[in-house]
Amino acid sequence: MFSSYACNNFPLGSLKNLLRPEYPIRPHFDLETRTRWSVQLAFALVYIHESPTGYLIGLKLDNIVLKEKAGRYDAVLIDFEQRGA
Repeated sequence: MFSSYACNNFPLGSLKNLLRPEYPIRPHFDLETRTRWSVQLAFALVYIHESPTGYLIGLKLDNIVLKEKAGRYDAVLIDFEQRGA
């Protein structure tokens, strides 16, 4: 379940939702876009790994959202399970 913050800032929801067959909008993303997402997620994981206080509960499609800016979608790794940490 998404918080109101996530719903307002990431209207497409999680990557898990986008991959569901019943999702109302099934956009097609080209190989270049999907490759960029892979690089973005790799950088996010390296950042978390190298952070002295960072940890990741679990990498799952629910924790990957898409942020749209000027017609381009970027992958963002979120983890609400760390709140208060």
